[in-house]
Amino acid sequence: MVTEVQNDRDTTSSGLDGQEALSLSDGEFERIVQRVLQQTGIVVEPHKRQMIFARISRRLRELNLTTFSSYLDLLEAGSNAEENQAFINAVTTNLTSFFREIHHFEHLSDKVVKPADARNQTRLRIWSAGCSTGEEPYSIASTLESNLSANRPDFKILATDLDTRVLEIAQSGSYEDKRSDTLPDMMRKFTSKTADKFTFNSEIRNRITFRQLNLLGHWPMKGPFDVIFCRNVLIYFNQATKTQIVARFADLLPAGGFLYLGHSESIQNSHPQLKALGHTIYQKVG
Repeated sequence: MVTEVQNDRDTTSSGLDGQEALSLSDGEFERIVQRVLQQTGIVVEPHKRQMIFARISRRLRELNLTTFSSYLDLLEAGSNAEENQAFINAVTTNLTSFFREIHHFEHLSDKVVKPADARNQTRLRIWSAGCSTGEEPYSIASTLESNLSANRPDFKILATDLDTRVLEIAQSGSYEDKRSDTLPDMMRKFTSKTADKFTFNSEIRNRITFRQLNLLGHWPMKGPFDVIFCRNVLIYFNQATKTQIVARFADLLPAGGFLYLGHSESIQNSHPQLKALGHTIYQKVG
């Protein structure tokens, strides 16, 4: 459990393995906040200070650095892309589950996959933006497989995330066996047991392409995507960034395409091409 503190002017920890105690000053915290915003678009609120301290201090110990300033100097020099990615991985939060917010998958099944199958549609593209450790794209893929009457190899899912660590887990398609008890029957049939883990079979994995992507940067894909999932991601951005990203999503949707957001998210400034259908589901109008 992370203990969050507010109004701490000097966050410290005792030394480990002979190292001196680490201390995070107000100025260093502000440098971290600005770098996170610049690199990821994520807004770090003051009450997240202890969490940031705990996560970044691990990087200092890994590199045998004794101050946050020296670590930030290393990042700002711009000569260590690998460590910059490690910094991004450290500050991002990943919380997900299989079939989270089930109403989106019911809508996907009833309003997208089944109709596409009924009209013998040959191509379907779905983007899971902010896929974390893969539970969302595997839930999407299971929904596809469970609702197709025939093999449709060109029904594909793009799954992207900023964090390279979680993408490694997602790409493996393997999860701790204790989590299999929470899988619905329609999903369990696409897995096999391997020691203390369960793994999704190739039928499911082959529908998904995993890629590292920063939503603030260049998007190499041109679309169109019939459906875009971006759930519990926008909550970390400021309003200007949210508006920009939603507009870019809309550009990649065809008329009639759907955008699914998280349960606590909404399009505050209405987009002229996106119509709210309820339950954080939006449809692009012509």
